Amino acid sequence: MKKIFTGVLLCIFMLSSIAFAKPAVDFNSGNKRLDISGVSDVKSGVVTVCIVNKSNVDNVFSDTAAFADSLMLFHHINTNSEGVYSGKFALPTYAAPGNYSVYVSGDDECSDFYYADASEISRCISDFELATIDNIATTIENYTVIKNILGTKPSEEFYRYESYANKAMIELLQSEIPLDINKIISCLEKAAEAGVLMGGTKEEVEAALTANTLDIAIDSSISNGDLSDMLISVREKEPITEDEDVLDYIPALIKNASAIIAVNSATKGEMTNVLEKYKQTLDLTDYKKYVSFTDDADRIKVNKYLTNQDFGSLTELRKAFKNGMNSLSNEGKKPSSSGGSPSAGKVTAQYQTSDSNISPSAKFNDLYAVPWAQSAINNLVNLGIVSGYENNEYRPMQNVTRAEYTKLIMGINSKNSKNLSNDIGFSDVDKSDWFYDIIILAAKEGVVYGNDGFFYPNNNITREDAAVMIYRIVKGLGTFDTKKTFLDMNSVSDYAAEAVSLLAGAGFINGIGDGNFAPKALLTRAEAAVMINSVLNYLN
Repeated sequence: MKKIFTGVLLCIFMLSSIAFAKPAVDFNSGNKRLDISGVSDVKSGVVTVCIVNKSNVDNVFSDTAAFADSLMLFHHINTNSEGVYSGKFALPTYAAPGNYSVYVSGDDECSDFYYADASEISRCISDFELATIDNIATTIENYTVIKNILGTKPSEEFYRYESYANKAMIELLQSEIPLDINKIISCLEKAAEAGVLMGGTKEEVEAALTANTLDIAIDSSISNGDLSDMLISVREKEPITEDEDVLDYIPALIKNASAIIAVNSATKGEMTNVLEKYKQTLDLTDYKKYVSFTDDADRIKVNKYLTNQDFGSLTELRKAFKNGMNSLSNEGKKPSSSGGSPSAGKVTAQYQTSDSNISPSAKFNDLYAVPWAQSAINNLVNLGIVSGYENNEYRPMQNVTRAEYTKLIMGINSKNSKNLSNDIGFSDVDKSDWFYDIIILAAKEGVVYGNDGFFYPNNNITREDAAVMIYRIVKGLGTFDTKKTFLDMNSVSDYAAEAVSLLAGAGFINGIGDGNFAPKALLTRAEAAVMINSVLNYLN
């Protein structure tokens, strides 16, 4: 009966001289459902859909009987005024697993799909779960070409950089177990991107970085064009070792490239901050000695070996840094033994200076905007507590970080404890940081507490937090019972209210004018100098 019915449909179909157009097809083997859509030349009319099982026939149009036996579905779909059509269908219950084609009247092209039953799908998933580097290529071919159970095929890029893509594919599959069809398809797409990043051209790598299917952390301040250039340079000069995982190497490759770009573009004045930011990636020998120099001018001298360079690998950069450190050793320069901690009674800061040290008695040329701070700044410079930048600049309106401010104030009557407790620490303060010892010391002595286990050392400090830290140091050194309030005291955090009012009453801190304190405003270098100077005057 089926043959008679399909034969009738076939006759109608052939007599009408209908050609076929290539539709878009989305097929789900689990429920045998088809979503078919496309655009036809037929406007506000009807197109004919034919679904044919092609498992046992090469050309349905050359064998009418084979076409009749293979026809699974014959249907009409209405088109709108633009020729757009869409429809949802289900394969008949008697449809067998195999390769199918979908034809829509209008042209001779068709869209193919593979219908797999539950046992075939299970076998496909199992084969990918058990795949090795030796058989992954065969496994992919079996389920994307011979039987396209995945309903997709690897991209051209996958095959172009197949050795890397196959290795990445194995690593991705192992990270996704238990697998399903969608996970396998996703792994194919990600493996193709990994292959490009490992072997692609600049244009291909830049496109892959933009797509970022692997969801790798990328420094947004660096263009994908610059990053792709450096990535290619690094991977050529420092290629992956045979036993290293591709998926581990790629993020490291991008981090390395980003760090080198940052160093290549930094001035010698900016270099110290750049090296600190990328210290984990750069992994520079003698970096702890570099951050422990008591004279910032020494760091600048090392920075000169890294400035205006065009490094193409970490090896080149590390060699230049080592040469810079060796040059100081040849001059007899010695890093401090305290690893950056200030000695008792000595207050220093991690501010950058010029190549030639500014004389303590020098007049900075940028203090005209802060006449109220000039005396304090000049006094602290004469005491060697703070220093300036290039071109005799102090940069009074530049903000101060929490780590810098901690080091500034911890010289004030600090016990300078050497027996640091291992129980005191912060999640974002590492032993390799230049400020580690001083912040741990400050925590031990109750000067800083942090917030939920974090200190945020590189965040700029607020005026109220600066006041709290000074108050914790000086409150045991004298009697403070005179309070002064500001109009914006309701904006002062509860933990800072006492410190602000008592220090203001003692004359250690001032407002910003109009009777306000601005507790959440960031502390500037000028304001820090006034605070520190007032405390030193009190102690003296």
